[in-house]
Amino acid sequence: MGPARMPPDVVARIYTDVQKVLAEPAVRDNLSNAGVEALAGNGADLSRLITSDLVRYSQLAKSANIKAE
Repeated sequence: MGPARMPPDVVARIYTDVQKVLAEPAVRDNLSNAGVEALAGNGADLSRLITSDLVRYSQLAKSANIKAE
């Protein structure tokens, strides 16, 4: 994630660099050992994930009668 209206060339460069880092076995091992699952994808994929998580966790909170204070 980054600030709104980032130039597309900057977004592309960050995406490419992050993919290179995540391809390194040591990085993947460190993330895994920390309980983090690295997911490949682009901004649109992340938006879909956030939207689906919001729906899922909203339903879960409602069914468990969890309310914000």
